[in-house]
Amino acid sequence: MLAHGAYAQKATAPNRGPDWSQLNPDQQKILAPLKDDWSNIEGPRRQKWLEIAKRYPSMTPEQQGRLQSRMKHWASLSHDERAQARDRYKQIKQLPPEKRAEVSRKWQEYQSLPEEQKENLRKSHPKRNPAKPQPAGGGNSHTNGSAKPQAATAAKPPPGSADKVQAPGNAAKPQPVSN
Repeated sequence: MLAHGAYAQKATAPNRGPDWSQLNPDQQKILAPLKDDWSNIEGPRRQKWLEIAKRYPSMTPEQQGRLQSRMKHWASLSHDERAQARDRYKQIKQLPPEKRAEVSRKWQEYQSLPEEQKENLRKSHPKRNPAKPQPAGGGNSHTNGSAKPQAATAAKPPPGSADKVQAPGNAAKPQPVSN
C-alpha cells in the first residue's frame, strides 16, 4: 500500500517542467530575467518560455531586445499584477478584431506621447480597483501594472479612451505571459 500511495502521489503531481539547473546554458542566458522566479513558474508556463527561448535565435536583434526588456519588466511584477495582466490580455483577445485594432491604435498613440504627457495622464486616471474587474468595453483606466508594457504601473491610454478596454502593454503584438 505504501508503494501504491507513493505512486498515486507522484502520478497526480503536476508536471513542473525543468528546474533552472536543468536548462542548457543558452536557455539560461535567454531566460535570465526569469531566473529568480523560475521556481514559482508553473509547468505549462515554463514550457511556453522554453518555446520562446527556442525561437529566440531566429529573432532579429530588435525583437530579441524587446523580448529581454519585456521579460525584465514581467519579472518585476507581483503575482497579482501578473494575474491582472493575464486577465486583461484575455479580455482583449475576446474583443472583435475592429475593437482590438482600436485598442492597439490608442496604445500606440499613447506610446508616442512625451514622458511628461504620459505622467500627467497616469496622474489624472487613477487605476481601477483590481478587486472589481470591469467587463470588456467598460473601464475607466488602466489596471494593474501587470502585464509588462502596460504593467506595473501601466501607462494610461490617450484621453478619450476611458470607455475602451485598456491595452495590456502592446495589444497589437500580444506578449506571451508567464507566471
